[in-house]
Amino acid sequence: MRIFSPQNRLILCLIALFTLLNIPSALAAFGLGPFEDIKCKALGLIDPAKAVMCIFKKYGIDDAMITENAQYLNVASLKKPHPQVTVTFTPTDPKPGEKATATATPLNFANQPETLYYTWYLQPEICQEKNLNAENKAR
Repeated sequence: MRIFSPQNRLILCLIALFTLLNIPSALAAFGLGPFEDIKCKALGLIDPAKAVMCIFKKYGIDDAMITENAQYLNVASLKKPHPQVTVTFTPTDPKPGEKATATATPLNFANQPETLYYTWYLQPEICQEKNLNAENKAR
């Protein structure tokens, strides 16, 4: 019989488990034991919900306290639509040299629309990224 056969390894692990740990914890590692709090000290795999409840129990947090404070964890009611501006052009398809009017419509700003200011700039066609890349490749 070999020294480290699978059976001997299992027996050696069980002896180490029962001698290095106290008996209730060793029993709880196998899912044995009559008390729920013993299962909280288990080294084996336990249900995550039970693990969380064990942590709450350890720090004195009860179900009523969790239910009472859960409303503060939901921040969805604090979120507001982000500010945005819709720009419309009149006429929508101006011809070269024709005057065009741009109208900005602010949405969801905290300030009054009359107090807002806008910074406008027109980007010439030559400054567009695809044209700059083509120009740099030509050099």
